[in-house]
Amino acid sequence: MSKISATRLAQFALLAVAAGEISHAAAEVLILRTDGPSARRLFRVGAHVPDTHVFNLRTGDRVTVLAQGGTRTFRGPGAFSVVAPPQGYRTDNGVAVRVQTGVVRTEPVVPGVDPTDIWQFDSRQSGNVCVPAGALPTLWRPADHGGTRLTIRTLAGDAQSFDWPAGQTSYAWPASLPIASGATFTLNWDSDARPVRIRTIMLGESEADNLDTLASTFIRNECTSQLDTFIATRTDPEAPVGDADARRTPAREPAAPRR
Repeated sequence: MSKISATRLAQFALLAVAAGEISHAAAEVLILRTDGPSARRLFRVGAHVPDTHVFNLRTGDRVTVLAQGGTRTFRGPGAFSVVAPPQGYRTDNGVAVRVQTGVVRTEPVVPGVDPTDIWQFDSRQSGNVCVPAGALPTLWRPADHGGTRLTIRTLAGDAQSFDWPAGQTSYAWPASLPIASGATFTLNWDSDARPVRIRTIMLGESEADNLDTLASTFIRNECTSQLDTFIATRTDPEAPVGDADARRTPAREPAAPRR
């Protein structure tokens, strides 16, 4: 091999390594949900952090994130990271702790019991409904219900009634009731005296380009029901399941190399 070829090969190798490091450095984690005494205070829902970020959680803390194309949930106490640092240890307030990558095992989504489509809105819950561009909302309810009659009303008094057959989980929004971003509707069930109030949010085409953008859109517009479905149906199957009893413990110092 000539000196020029060898030099170019070395340059390409360095560029490849640099590109890999830049790609890794650019990898981010989106915080989807927090719960617990310190998690809500320390980790803002909707914020992005590097995938090397360590979540130091206390007892009762829980954090759900979107990382590497899937959702993961960490439960405290303990130190957790999507990508564990070398040797899996870090220093926290002068104490060596073990950094875990394991997640909480979640119950699988059951069709007919849980929504399985992020564009199906749980019609039992009041709140915002995110609707993709050019579409109409799809209402959802569990399959174990009996047949009932639903009346949808606008604030202006326009209404549309229809029968929802027993056991049917989804129902298309009536085309006779046009929707707009910020429009408010009430869902009145014959079987329930309490009406459900919803507010439709029309999304732009770019707001559902990828999982990260879509999740951020649900968070920003407070489409809580759809965010719940997003989290439940996009659990990362490759994420290691952590030991439920694993807790923050002093880590052993690495053994000194033999001479």
